[in-house]
Amino acid sequence: MEDITEKSTYLMAKTLSVLQDKFNHLISNHNSSEARALAERFHKAYSLVQDKLAIQQEKTKHFKNDTEQQINTIKNLIDDGLVSKADKQLHELFKKIDGSKVLSSTEKQNYHQQLRDIQSELGNLSSWRNWAHDNERANLVYKAEQLVQHTEDNTDLENEFADVITEIRALRKQWKSLRSQTQEEMWERFNNACNSAYSLCKPYIEEQTQQRQASLKAKESLCEQLETYIATMGWPTADNAPIDTTIDWIKVDKITRQARKEWSQTGFVERKKHKAISRRFDKAIETIRHELKKVWYANQEKFTALIEKVQALEENLDNDLNGAINKAKQYQQEWKTIGPVSPYQRNKLWKKFRSACDLVFNKRQQNIEQKNSQNSERLHEKEAICENLEALNQQPLGYKDLQNAFNDIDVLWQELMPQAKAISKEVNARYSKAKKVFQEKITQQLEQEQQQEIDRLKQKAKLCTQLEALESDEPAQIDIINQQWRELASLTPSLENKIQRRFDQALKNITQDKTSLKETEQQEKQQFCLKYEILTGKNSPEDQQNARMQMQVELLNSNLGQHNPDTKSHDYSPCQLQQQWYVMSNYSQNKDLQARFEKLLS
Repeated sequence: MEDITEKSTYLMAKTLSVLQDKFNHLISNHNSSEARALAERFHKAYSLVQDKLAIQQEKTKHFKNDTEQQINTIKNLIDDGLVSKADKQLHELFKKIDGSKVLSSTEKQNYHQQLRDIQSELGNLSSWRNWAHDNERANLVYKAEQLVQHTEDNTDLENEFADVITEIRALRKQWKSLRSQTQEEMWERFNNACNSAYSLCKPYIEEQTQQRQASLKAKESLCEQLETYIATMGWPTADNAPIDTTIDWIKVDKITRQARKEWSQTGFVERKKHKAISRRFDKAIETIRHELKKVWYANQEKFTALIEKVQALEENLDNDLNGAINKAKQYQQEWKTIGPVSPYQRNKLWKKFRSACDLVFNKRQQNIEQKNSQNSERLHEKEAICENLEALNQQPLGYKDLQNAFNDIDVLWQELMPQAKAISKEVNARYSKAKKVFQEKITQQLEQEQQQEIDRLKQKAKLCTQLEALESDEPAQIDIINQQWRELASLTPSLENKIQRRFDQALKNITQDKTSLKETEQQEKQQFCLKYEILTGKNSPEDQQNARMQMQVELLNSNLGQHNPDTKSHDYSPCQLQQQWYVMSNYSQNKDLQARFEKLLS
């Protein structure tokens, strides 16, 4: 029993029971002091073995729970297709079970059988995986050979070689991830294709290497310049050394920012050189910043003191506002002479200073507004007018309705315009903005309505042209044209009357000889084109130059010349020209005259 307590062997509860029965049988007929001593010694050892058995049973329980969890994990890995990982964990579990001292031989055999079943399933899956990997490798070989072909055909390889290198690395990484056995021939095809694609990119890689070497030299040169500058300035100085006021610290600050800019512009260097050269540059910049920080802290204190002076002016605003304003202006001038601070503090300090100054200057504005408080009613009236105009800008009205409504609003505004000037800056701007929006809207509305009317006019003119083109009385065709005419919306009264006359005249002239009509029409359209070619400054055909000169004289004599101050440009705007043109007949359908007319519109 004592030997059992000292050895780290697997204990069985049945073994303890048998030993106890044997011992009790041996000493049952003895009652000597020696027998009692042996019994005491046995029970002591028995108690220790029981404690050891209890600990073993607890460890066995934990071991079994942990083993079951590992078995479930292996099964999950197999379900997920992670064969290599499952196989590795399976072998580890075999070793763990074989080396366990808390399992009986029977329990180990049971686990071995369970794991061998899993191993068999894993073997089947591994065979399938090898087959799948062979297909995947064949696909990788195809991709690698296609990459070679693409690289050979690439006309922009100089700019895209890095993508090819990345693709080669990705293909090799995928190949490496397939850990199952592979055919030597397949590997050689894959490797040769990758090497061929790489060799095509090699000249550009070497060129890139040269560029990066040049970038390294530029960075080294920049570091040397900074180090020489630092040495010339005698930096770094002691932390408690006084600030050298003869140095242009603003220039020093610019040097660091310019150096960082040049650094970023020099380009990339080789990865193995990057860390060292970057550390060298950062060290030089940090040395300069170390000196700058001393100046920043000193200037920050000056700025803070100046802010406190401006803030103190608030106490005297009611008693001496003008004096406070003059001092605030003086402090603003002093602010410009102090010097640089850190970029982080610059905006924060300026905001505080600006806020303190605003309190002083806003007080003056408040006094002005108080003196003009009697105009507040007028201001409200102006705001109401602005609201009305802004609301009008949202209304889907026609051009005339919009213009009439605006005229009423603008009359009211003009009456109030000279009043409440001191406090009307914002509302005046508001009205100007709303008026601008209205003018843009009214212009757009007018153009839209004019274009819509021109579109309707063109449709009606087209129907007129169809009538004018008829050579004989065709009732069916005429009925169709009449029906289409009635379906078209009306134009403005004056324009509608003109196009209606053209339509009615075309109906009357259907059966007449149109020779004289065509001659009259062409002469009228030629005169029209000549007139507006002169007025709009457009060229006329060569064979019309004499007629043009004659018409110019006539226009000058009738005060309709181009330079007549009374002539309004809108009299021959594209809209007006189209209105005049389309109410004229189109019997001749002369393409040259039509082209001259369209040129007038351009």
